[in-house]
Amino acid sequence: MSIGIPAAYVEPIVEKLVDGELMKKVGNKVYTDFMISTLDDKEKYIPAQKKCVHENFELFWNAIEKALVKLRQCEFYERCSFDARNSPELYVAFNCLDYGTYMTFSEIFNAEQQFNERPNGGRWIAFGHVNFKEFDYKDHIELLAHSYSGERVARFDKYANCEMLEMHVYGADGFPCYPYYHSAAYTFFPENTFVDAEIAKLLYIMHTGIDPESVGFNPEYLKAIPWLTKCKLFREEAGKPVINIPVLCKDEAQVLWNLCTEAKYEIVNDLKELLTEFFRGKKQEIPAHLDSVPLQKQYLYADNAMLFATIREAISRGKLYDGNYDDDSNGVNQPPCPMVLVIG
Repeated sequence: MSIGIPAAYVEPIVEKLVDGELMKKVGNKVYTDFMISTLDDKEKYIPAQKKCVHENFELFWNAIEKALVKLRQCEFYERCSFDARNSPELYVAFNCLDYGTYMTFSEIFNAEQQFNERPNGGRWIAFGHVNFKEFDYKDHIELLAHSYSGERVARFDKYANCEMLEMHVYGADGFPCYPYYHSAAYTFFPENTFVDAEIAKLLYIMHTGIDPESVGFNPEYLKAIPWLTKCKLFREEAGKPVINIPVLCKDEAQVLWNLCTEAKYEIVNDLKELLTEFFRGKKQEIPAHLDSVPLQKQYLYADNAMLFATIREAISRGKLYDGNYDDDSNGVNQPPCPMVLVIG
């Protein structure tokens, strides 16, 4: 074979990938059945996105500003510490921008992204990345500075003394801070542990003061508290760790979701004309035989930097708290994660 590996070794792997719908087989030929992006694909439109946000900031921000005004009038916001107030403010901004730009794209192209049921379980869309040389972060600062992960939700029904427990969080990787979900301090977690789920349970236990062992929570995981305090999920009061993110009841969470939803639909109206023009010519070229790649993924890197570009523009204009985050690689002014804990 041209890749230098005997066919006997490759064929069972290929069959498995075909069965899992990551490859397709046509006759005696196979091909990878998803889009693969390069660093150039991911970076080429970042300058244009930053320019678009800077020149049209009000269109990106006006609806979020209204949502933040409403948020700051909520009782659950007022009872938060300073850091804990920054957390829902960032959460609202991330949520509205993340979903708002996605919804705007879907409206412009009249296209919904379908997550297909897969034969071996789960609903997912595959897309990949390739680097043709060793990755040196110093050469890709702009890409890293605009990176974030979409909303993650860890949810439990009837956990301990509550009917429902949820943790909603965005990975604000574009800030040079300590991401709580990656740490060498987690060596005591078993391999493949869903860290968000364990952190959600830990936050609940510390918030309610119940005995960890009474709910089957591994007390070994309490070793994570010093790291999570450094990451500002906890703070110290009178020498003891206290939860440092917003804790909402079900009704309060619904208020939060409602104001975000209202803002997202307004963002679609505000951005539709602007982004219709902006997206022109920015679709990633893919091989003609790939017919299963959603349109959203082909335009993924046409708007991937807009969220952080808007967040930074808002900070520079005094619309969000300025924690000097980008000049703080040692994490002294560690920004709070855009996250909330919901106990129902």
